[in-house]
Amino acid sequence: MKLLLAPTVLGLLLLLGACAPAATSGGTASPASVQPAPSRFVPKTIRLDQEADGSIVDLRVGDTLELSLPGNPSTGYSWSLSLPLGPGLEQLGAAGFRPSSTGLGAGGAVVLRYRAAAPGQFPLSLTYSRPFEALPPNPQTFELFVFVR
Repeated sequence: MKLLLAPTVLGLLLLLGACAPAATSGGTASPASVQPAPSRFVPKTIRLDQEADGSIVDLRVGDTLELSLPGNPSTGYSWSLSLPLGPGLEQLGAAGFRPSSTGLGAGGAVVLRYRAAAPGQFPLSLTYSRPFEALPPNPQTFELFVFVR
């Protein structure tokens, strides 16, 4: 019995030694030598609708802001910028449209997409109007204040 115990203990010690972290030239493992994995930023799409009018939005560079606002392009009305876009926001393509029904001339949601391109603070101000007519006294508007980090 004692003859089997010595080789078993020796084998366990060798096994434990193989599992130990590698020693540095100083003989001890350095906590600084263990590097945490860098955190990866994954851009997000923030979706807002008319309920967000007047709110503040926080974005990170690379995020997409998608606005779904009520509209009906068949009437000649469209959402357009009231103020130039700040340098930190880029419009992504032309406005899209999601009809609320299949009927001819049906209203729905106009979809506008913007990308956060650079850090800063930017107003996003839109007006719903017919581009070929003068603005009415009280046009429908949509405004956000965008912080990009």
